[in-house]
Amino acid sequence: MFSALLKSRFQAMFSAMFRTSKNKKKRGIGFKVLIGFFAVYVIACMFFVFGMMFYSLTAFAEIGLSWLYFAVAWTVASALCFIGSVFMTQSQLFDAKDNELLLSMPVPPSYILASRMVSLLLINYLYEALVVIPAIAVYVYKFGAMSAAQIICWIVACVLLPVLVLALSCLFGWLLAAIASRLRNKNIITAVASLLFLVAYLYIYSKAQYYLNMLLENGESIASAFKKAVFPAYHFGLACADGNILSLLIFAASCIIPFALVYAALSVSFIRICTANKGAKKIVYRKKALKTSGTRSALIKRELSHFWHSPMYMLNSAIGLVFMILGVVYLGIKRDILVQLSAQMPEISGLTGLILCAVIVLLTAMTCISAPSINMEGKSLWILRSLPVNSKEILEVKAYFHIAVCVPFVLVSAVASAVIFGLDPISSISVIVISLAATAFTAYFGVAANLLFPKFDWISEAACAKQSMSVVIAMFGSMAIAFIPGICGFFIAKSYGTVFVYLFAGLFYIALTILTRLFVVKKGVKMFEKL
Repeated sequence: MFSALLKSRFQAMFSAMFRTSKNKKKRGIGFKVLIGFFAVYVIACMFFVFGMMFYSLTAFAEIGLSWLYFAVAWTVASALCFIGSVFMTQSQLFDAKDNELLLSMPVPPSYILASRMVSLLLINYLYEALVVIPAIAVYVYKFGAMSAAQIICWIVACVLLPVLVLALSCLFGWLLAAIASRLRNKNIITAVASLLFLVAYLYIYSKAQYYLNMLLENGESIASAFKKAVFPAYHFGLACADGNILSLLIFAASCIIPFALVYAALSVSFIRICTANKGAKKIVYRKKALKTSGTRSALIKRELSHFWHSPMYMLNSAIGLVFMILGVVYLGIKRDILVQLSAQMPEISGLTGLILCAVIVLLTAMTCISAPSINMEGKSLWILRSLPVNSKEILEVKAYFHIAVCVPFVLVSAVASAVIFGLDPISSISVIVISLAATAFTAYFGVAANLLFPKFDWISEAACAKQSMSVVIAMFGSMAIAFIPGICGFFIAKSYGTVFVYLFAGLFYIALTILTRLFVVKKGVKMFEKL
């Protein structure tokens, strides 16, 4: 029974990329090769970033602190696993759509919980591999082959590392789900917590070089802090650096015991949390005048309600908008430094408007509100189809809602950037127009991608918003298309000046928007009616 649950979890994870729920057919070889190339590219980039970081940290081993090198690797891998899986833990364990169905079957709740925790553990292993493989590769390259004892300890320690992280993320997700189950607006808690994690991550990433230098300059004092405060990292480092079996056993105990305690606690309360009634105060009915609205307004309000009440959908699809606001704040804080830097580089001083425009367009491409909007209907798609509304109106509204959400952020970012850098009127207006045109194109392109790659048999909204093929196509396709006016604009600027670059980019995105909209309202309508 447990193996069947585990198999279904793995099938759901891997079929998300290679099968649509419309025709139940697997993707072709060419499509898989394309995805494979993309995966290799992303992994290679991550390996390069972490490899460069660990190459700097080999200075610890040169002064006799090899264990600190691996302790830092443990810290980085644990942080990446925790950030990457903590909110997925809540959605996979406690908010999954098939919870009630599985609990109604003669399946022990502990089996359901264990199968989901194992699938989360697999994801954590993937995150861990992005860190530990570059760490060990750099170490071997710098200091030669490891001994047999070191290799054994390293393999066992790396197998155990995500177990402790999973225990922490499950505990955090459990507390979040327990609190949210007693509140009416639990989405606010999830959204705020996610944003805080994102801001903290971006802050730490922006200070990465500073912290790296601090590690190198204060190795002895930091080593002492690791010994006293983070003993799992200390014993992980000793086990990997010296092949210390005793440290490996201590590290194993520090991973297995907390995991066992968390699993036991979750097994006891799993049914209660998953089936808990909301503890918020019930709404008291008050007689009010009935308000009516047009078809389009009603559909837009429906999209807004779905968007607002799904924090995973909201945060994952609108991450580009968050970066826009953070970017504007950063520009405002660092304005003097950026202006001074621009003055020192006269060759790019006249291209400031084009650079700002390119950044906003790329951030617009990262915003994929419309891309999973049809998939998000899930099994309730028939309700939307049964309304007395034509399919063209439904698809147009999904694009309109994307535009309505993005336009305020795009306008604020474009206007604020133009003011901060003191752009001339033509450049300022051009940045605004091109950004808005790119937003409209992204909206319709997302709807088109979702029509081409529909998937309704998802288990959690997080998987739908993050792992849908329509989201991947819409995001990276929009980014790839953004390079076309960028490359062409480079040659146009050399021959005719930046004004013609603005004109070309604006017409380019307006034309793409018109063509994409025609596809959606013509062929897309027929595709939607066949879903």
